Amino acid sequence: MLLIRYSSLGDVVLTSAVPRAIRRVSPDAAITVLTKQSLVPIVEHFDTDVSVVGVTDDRALGESIRQLRSQKFDAIIDLHASIRSVIVSHALYAKQRERIAKETRRRRRMVKDKHGLDHPLSVVSNYCNASCRVFTDLTECEPKLRLNAGEHAAAKRLHEQHPHALGIGWGARWPTKTVPASLWKAVLAELDLEDIKSVRLFGLADHRQAMQTFAHEVAGEHPDIRFEIHAGLSYADVMVHLYSCAAYLGSDSGVMHLAAALGVPTVAVFGPTHPSLGFAPVGEHTRTIHSGIWCSPCHKHGSAPCFRERRFCFEDLDPTTIANAIHDLTSLRRNTT
Repeated sequence: MLLIRYSSLGDVVLTSAVPRAIRRVSPDAAITVLTKQSLVPIVEHFDTDVSVVGVTDDRALGESIRQLRSQKFDAIIDLHASIRSVIVSHALYAKQRERIAKETRRRRRMVKDKHGLDHPLSVVSNYCNASCRVFTDLTECEPKLRLNAGEHAAAKRLHEQHPHALGIGWGARWPTKTVPASLWKAVLAELDLEDIKSVRLFGLADHRQAMQTFAHEVAGEHPDIRFEIHAGLSYADVMVHLYSCAAYLGSDSGVMHLAAALGVPTVAVFGPTHPSLGFAPVGEHTRTIHSGIWCSPCHKHGSAPCFRERRFCFEDLDPTTIANAIHDLTSLRRNTT
């Protein structure tokens, strides 16, 4: 069986639910995942053993097709439904080909008319529904990632050094989805610092200066908090540091899905996007926060600039509610042993 999902980070993390579900009904299934080369490390951390093929560009795609043709797949499940994934599906022989329904029209109505927000979509359900047409008795699974032995040992050491660490996701792919630093400051002011004594900030290399400024400002008000800046790390290193956290707080982003799939108690803050669009974190160890403001969602992916005088979708959030969610979830803190 071939599963196709090229990008992005969060989508590939959510794809990990599909092999888990397939293994329940077909333990001996040989599963291959086709994804972008940069996301191969994520697939290698699926908690179900799969083969992975990475592709870098269209020229490499042709080579990947030639490589995959020798495997004679019984089924191809296209979880991306893009021009590139359709080309691959039809270039390979398979007894059965299935493709996700992208729910584009429903999402457009949610964004434009705010219609259907009370009937949430689920990307994980969508992926599993496509697979159900191959395995009719398939049931939905949570996305799960696992660390290898060396990574697990490293995470255990970090946890032992700082067992009360809170991870905070600094940025997102689109600037509009980046949570204002003022909200993170307000949340930290509401937290019981007996529970959270260390903060790990996760961001891109470009975010380093902003994160350092934030850490310096907050440390002046809360000198007992220890800050760590993690900017531009590899996916493997991000996962190790996330796994050792007592809890994670972040916006609608790929790193948020990494934390949730690793089993880290996760609070996801949605601003210009909406959890009903299908990207809410999955599992009892997760909480989703949204203001309910009338203008959200303003875009399916949060890439459109805010059309109002300020970002009410974030600024109207109650920091006490977010802090209480973190407190509730820290009781689920994992034992990294």
